[in-house]
Amino acid sequence: MTLQFNDTLESILELNHKHELYHDFVLYLKQTYCLENVLFYQEVREYQRKPTLSRYKAIINKYIQVNSAQEINIPCEMRQELIHSETYTKTSFDQALESILELIRVNSYLPWWYQHHHRHHQHHHRNSLTPSMSVPEHRWQSLFTSRPSFTSLRDVKCMEQRQEKKVNLFQRKRQALMVRVRKTFL
Repeated sequence: MTLQFNDTLESILELNHKHELYHDFVLYLKQTYCLENVLFYQEVREYQRKPTLSRYKAIINKYIQVNSAQEINIPCEMRQELIHSETYTKTSFDQALESILELIRVNSYLPWWYQHHHRHHQHHHRNSLTPSMSVPEHRWQSLFTSRPSFTSLRDVKCMEQRQEKKVNLFQRKRQALMVRVRKTFL
């Protein structure tokens, strides 16, 4: 089956075992050692349909605990919050799921999509567009800029806070220097 430009990561993941695109994507994840991310996605979606304490604990032990068999890559604060949470709800894993979806999108889905699209054009359209032109540049760029990641948003906020602290520190040092200059010369 042909991969369409509008086949989003989420739509392919929702196909589950019913579609060859899903199987092709899962094979790519196995080859790139990233399968735990999709397995986490599937288990959390199942948990969201029917949240139970035993499912919550199973997900924590399998994907969230440090050095677990299929540990996923999420921020440390998020990991600690999930591990030490006293309650479980349908939305307990929402932030982790969003973080993993962003990770899958950038590190797995986009390279797979490009490879799949490139391979399809090579085999079926040898005399049409060249591979480098098979996806218009503005569309390819939109794949990378359509959604900011949690990390990038957090980093921007941290950078802004650091910059503000530097400005405040600079202003205080300048004021202290002016006081010393006045005392020295007056």
